[in-house]
Amino acid sequence: MYSLVNNQRCAARSIIRLVLSSIALAVSCHAKCSAQPPLMLYLSNCTDTQPGVDSWGALLRIGTQNFCVMPSTFTPHTYLMGEDICKDDAANHSINAAQCISRRGGTFNIDSAKSQSIYVAASENDLRPDTNWQEIQADSKKPFGEPGFTTLAVPIGPVQDLTHVLVSAITDGQNHNLPHLGIASANATFLSALKNAGYPADGWGLNAGSTTKENARAGNIVFGGYDEASIRGPWTSYPINFDGQEGGANGSVGGRYCPLEVEVQSMDLRMRNGSTVSLVEASNGGLKACIEPYDTLFRLSSSQSLSLFRSTTGYATDSLPDPSYFVVEPGLIKTPPPSGFSLVITLGSGPNTFTTTIPNSELEQPRTVIDTEGRRVTQANVTESRVFEKTVLNRIVLGKAFLSQVYLRVRFEEKRFELAQIVTDPVTPRPVEFDCVVKDLGGTVGGLKKGLIALGVVVGVLLVVVVGMLIFVKRFARGYARRILRKKRGSVGAPDMDGGLREGNG
Repeated sequence: MYSLVNNQRCAARSIIRLVLSSIALAVSCHAKCSAQPPLMLYLSNCTDTQPGVDSWGALLRIGTQNFCVMPSTFTPHTYLMGEDICKDDAANHSINAAQCISRRGGTFNIDSAKSQSIYVAASENDLRPDTNWQEIQADSKKPFGEPGFTTLAVPIGPVQDLTHVLVSAITDGQNHNLPHLGIASANATFLSALKNAGYPADGWGLNAGSTTKENARAGNIVFGGYDEASIRGPWTSYPINFDGQEGGANGSVGGRYCPLEVEVQSMDLRMRNGSTVSLVEASNGGLKACIEPYDTLFRLSSSQSLSLFRSTTGYATDSLPDPSYFVVEPGLIKTPPPSGFSLVITLGSGPNTFTTTIPNSELEQPRTVIDTEGRRVTQANVTESRVFEKTVLNRIVLGKAFLSQVYLRVRFEEKRFELAQIVTDPVTPRPVEFDCVVKDLGGTVGGLKKGLIALGVVVGVLLVVVVGMLIFVKRFARGYARRILRKKRGSVGAPDMDGGLREGNG
């Protein structure tokens, strides 16, 4: 009997070890999950974040100063706009302070921040190599502004403070508008601050929303993950362009480094009457294009494409702009009514082919301008296209008008970025971390929350199995003991293990 009981105990210990090892295996699937959940910034109206500001982007704060910033793959740095930049705006565009503040998403009072010891001066040597910025600031007296270390706060949602973030305040220059939240590379200063604070920071996922007045839609950017509520359809993957990242000749056109580079196979205007006009004639693998969330409008790469667009749609450059208004990013214009076209774009080739349609609602709208009070107002008598009025850098640029229909996620460690069709209705975001998944149970289940649910299912099933096996072992042991006793006694009416009477075999 002792041996039998001992065997029962051994079996129970083995089963317990099986349960614990199974739980450990399931938990190990979350080994890549960070200590903090992914940080998400909302992209929406930043109206009155400072007195007179009327902008659109992500809200950040230093002390009591608020800024409306725009995610940018143009640079690895976070560039804010210092107060002195309004002097440069006035000299170059004859705009007043209110118009400058709205154009710039709020301006940074550097002296005030320094006096409060919340902005500690740094040097240009602390910055990353940034040939793109050097190129567009060629006429600047101080291209990289006044760099410094500070604490950035996210005032919308759960308040998050990032300490010792390297930023720079730009004090002159005209080739930029809103502050840049630079996320061009894995070592971008903002991403480095996230990583140091324990947040996931290997890339990001972007729902750019929509900045049109009639179809405005908030977006978001998730760092170290993506918003699974914003996605419909499969992913199409492309390699990140690392050539020229540190200033080399390869990978840059006109001095611009472009990490999210794709080849445009076709770009077709679909007119209201059903006709199709090809703006891009692909040859030798397609034309190079940059995906750039900082820009709003499409940039065409050749005067021929731009001329074809003008002649087909009736749009033209504004030859007599109203001096009382400021246009932040001037597109081609015409008198109403709109032309009623959509744009069908195909990127890549073979298994990496991605096609999306930009609807007319994202391509034509009443022109938005900044009035002398700093407010963004529309001009009902002017229709503006979402195509920039001139060519830039001999390269197509796919900005927020393109991203209004496309979800973008970037994976630096895996050296790729991915595109998917976006949910164009307002969504309740569900940010999830890259690779924070359960990879058993016959497949991959995305998201830590789903993973924990799956883990609970695993444990529950194992517990049922354990209880069943213990009952089986116990009953088997009792039956085995009864048979042993019958053999030993061999008599009629011997009491069985249950206290009853049982006939013998004689």
